Amino acid sequence: MREINWLKTFKNICKRDKGALEWGLPEQWIHAELFSELKKKSDVNNWVPFPDEVPYITFCPVKLPKKTNRDWIKIGAVKYVDICLKNKDLTEFLWFEFKVRNIIYNKNFLKANFESRDAFKKDVASLIGFDKELTAKTWESPDPFTKSYKFDLLLKDNFKKILKAKHKFVSCYLHLNCNMEDKIWDEKELKKNIFNWYSLRTKYCHKKVRFPEIKIKSYKDFYNGKHSLIICIFN
Repeated sequence: MREINWLKTFKNICKRDKGALEWGLPEQWIHAELFSELKKKSDVNNWVPFPDEVPYITFCPVKLPKKTNRDWIKIGAVKYVDICLKNKDLTEFLWFEFKVRNIIYNKNFLKANFESRDAFKKDVASLIGFDKELTAKTWESPDPFTKSYKFDLLLKDNFKKILKAKHKFVSCYLHLNCNMEDKIWDEKELKKNIFNWYSLRTKYCHKKVRFPEIKIKSYKDFYNGKHSLIICIFN
């Protein structure tokens, strides 16, 4: 089975841009294009994307749920992943989150870069806090705050596979139209920020969460000399 070439995937999406990437909030368009690109390549790389965002349970939530809804310290919090992919024999799942920012119209580029990194680190940490047992349980019988009519079609037949499968995690940040601050997005600085957020969340929860070895790849001005991409990969 081939690994997904994320740089090439984003390049192909940028090639299809007909002004969408100039929009201040292009994330929905890119989300749809990512699904389309991954689905198109599924016969080649053997990774098949679910046709909707699906829930997983994390002990490093981006936002804390109301305690009346869910005691996340004991049973984790629900997060909907941007794209979940499975290989065709259901022995591996890939959980993919991404952030996109277009800060070209922002007067304070430095502040905008800090805010973008803050949002991205939380997505990465959320994947680090992934719990496969509780995710499988949620796919089998979601609580009233997570339940959806789509789950019976998308998830119920797959929940047992989650427990036995290997899990891979990828989080990408697409920075549009230049103005990316190198010091803020330095690999060591980014890892430190991810670890600090992970530490802040996990010191409260009842489950021990391992901090993985994260591989970070940076591609500055990778498309027409203006868009930049950061990819975090871990198991």
